[in-house]
Amino acid sequence: MTVISKTEFAARRGWAKSYVSKLANQDRLVLTEDGKVELEATEALLAESADPSKAAVADRHKDRKSVV
Repeated sequence: MTVISKTEFAARRGWAKSYVSKLANQDRLVLTEDGKVELEATEALLAESADPSKAAVADRHKDRKSVV
């Protein structure tokens, strides 16, 4: 189990820290008792709870990351 801070998780995903806080408020992050992110469990939860109607947007961003 890999445990990282919310700030590290945001940086790793290329997201704003405020978005990670929003995910936490929506119970879409798996957090330790001290508020850190359990990386693998959180990534699995996000994949399970992703909105399928946004798949094209996610693909577009993934393609963009590989170019940069």
